[in-house]
Amino acid sequence: MIAGLLYADKDRTNVKRYDDDSTIISDLNLKSLFRTCAQKVIWNGEIVEKVTPADPFIEQTMRQVMMVPLRTKEEVEYRQAVIRDFLNNTELAAQLYEITTGLSNAWNALGRKEKKHQEQDAAGEMITKIKVINMLLNTACKVKKILEDNENSFKSEGLKNLLTGLRNEISEDKEKRIRKVIDDVSFFTIEGEREERMKPGRICVPKIVLGCRIGDSLRFDSFQLDELESVDKKYHKPGGFLSKMDDYKNKLVPDSIQLTKNPALLEQGAYMERMMVSYLCESLSGFVDELGVFFDHLRMQCAFMLGVCYLQDQMRRYELHLNFPKVGAKECFKFTELKELVMCIEQHHAPIGNSCDIKNKNMLVVTGANQGGKSTFLRSLGIAQLMMQAGMPVLADYYEAPLYPGMFTHFTRREDSEMNSGRLDEELKRMSQIVDYLRKNEAEAPGTSLVLLNESFATTTEKEGSVIAYDILQAMTGMGVNVATVTHLLSFAKRLYEEKEQEKKDKGVDETNVVFLSAERLDSGERTFKMIPCVPQLTSFGLDLYDKMIYGTESV
Repeated sequence: MIAGLLYADKDRTNVKRYDDDSTIISDLNLKSLFRTCAQKVIWNGEIVEKVTPADPFIEQTMRQVMMVPLRTKEEVEYRQAVIRDFLNNTELAAQLYEITTGLSNAWNALGRKEKKHQEQDAAGEMITKIKVINMLLNTACKVKKILEDNENSFKSEGLKNLLTGLRNEISEDKEKRIRKVIDDVSFFTIEGEREERMKPGRICVPKIVLGCRIGDSLRFDSFQLDELESVDKKYHKPGGFLSKMDDYKNKLVPDSIQLTKNPALLEQGAYMERMMVSYLCESLSGFVDELGVFFDHLRMQCAFMLGVCYLQDQMRRYELHLNFPKVGAKECFKFTELKELVMCIEQHHAPIGNSCDIKNKNMLVVTGANQGGKSTFLRSLGIAQLMMQAGMPVLADYYEAPLYPGMFTHFTRREDSEMNSGRLDEELKRMSQIVDYLRKNEAEAPGTSLVLLNESFATTTEKEGSVIAYDILQAMTGMGVNVATVTHLLSFAKRLYEEKEQEKKDKGVDETNVVFLSAERLDSGERTFKMIPCVPQLTSFGLDLYDKMIYGTESV
């Protein structure tokens, strides 16, 4: 049985992460996003009362799931449908996560994680098995009951299949049979639990019926368990009058043996009890293993769903709403009011959104004024793409893009003491690693890779950096790789633009494979933080920033 909330036909097997996920997390600053998804907002009407500390398990789960891209449109739509159901019923996600977390904690308290490293005595291990079987059954019944109570609101195949699977696995008949086994071996549980089951003045004792035959040398063999159950009977204090009367009555029964008066037989009787209980528990080992794995997966998947619900609730603080993206055709980016989600989280306000409609292009070049929002725009694109490929809603009014399971980022980094070489050398090493991945990915699935470059090769001279950038980007697009780059290498942008204009004249076409955007700057020098189609300019308007710092004004 699978949980099936993330995938229709599997839980987490045979899934491939992004090739360089740690770099993506660092460049897009995704740790803030993971942490925010793990924090619950407590509302008091329309006012935020408090935000809870991040749940470590949810935070880690968001990282794990988001770094494994979905690869088909069908997979994305399947997960989106499940998320929609949970967004419409956040309490359901919270209940399922709480129940499965409680089971995990209780099981760990019984030594689940340490089982391989510790040896329990036979009796102690048997008691633990009985407890675990009971916990798993109770949890399965609780989850099934919660899902049945909410069944009418389910629209996704994921939640419908989850309920169907539980009904098949934990049918009423199977539940009764398992509970009977647990009741039958209740005499073997610890004293406190035994007493809870009994009425005052009664005691729980085993009734064991074995079948066998007489073999060679008149020895018993071919033992089989015919009956094993717990029965409760009146408790008589040993040595008392009623107890003596019971002993006398039992002596009158043919073939009756009083174990209490024979230590050797008493010990063998206890051994037989353990063997019978062990036999029954072993018969349920498959049930324990299957349900244990199932609830581990269910807990993780509910943690992801709850994280998405928490994120949507966080956006409510800034009067924003996440919307589900659409998987589009190849080399087609179309979005409206796309905002940088991590900036919104960290600065606690809604950033400026951008809109774009790009078709049949595999290179996007963004130039323009310093501090104009170019890097923010590139990060917003990368974050939205990652979230879409995880089946999540994005911070945009509309977002449509193809799937790029081969996604890479190459952002310029500050020099620090941990670097063993210069910044340009470090950039080239990272780029070489990306190229190695691209060769492999494009050979397996052409046109499924996306590379985001943010001010790459700006650590050397403008002339040298432009040559490096031109050669690398031309090679990438020639392989079929899709590239989006933010650059201050004006010679590179100018050369590329002029070549593409000449290409249009030579081929008599209106479009090429490259689109040029620029950070908008008004005549007053004001930045609007909007990206607009524009011919690459031969300045980044750095004097605007100088004049603002020195004179408090902006140059025109």
